Amino acid sequence: LSGVGTFIHFDAARAIMTGAGLGEGAATLLTAGGAVADMLLALMLLVRRWSRAALIGMILLAAAYLAAGTLLLPGLWLD
Repeated sequence: LSGVGTFIHFDAARAIMTGAGLGEGAATLLTAGGAVADMLLALMLLVRRWSRAALIGMILLAAAYLAAGTLLLPGLWLD
């Protein structure tokens, strides 16, 4: 549901990215791309033969979010 939540609060999510120094275009693309990826991976879990790939994808996506957040907004670790 995190992808749906991102689209509901899209402007706030994008503002975090622009606050990290990304341009409007890059922030929009990364915000929407991450939300779509979250939703597609969640849908993949519904099909048993795709569930392993979906879970691996979720781990990789979470690692990417962690790395990007650490590099772009290290102050979030203080929250």
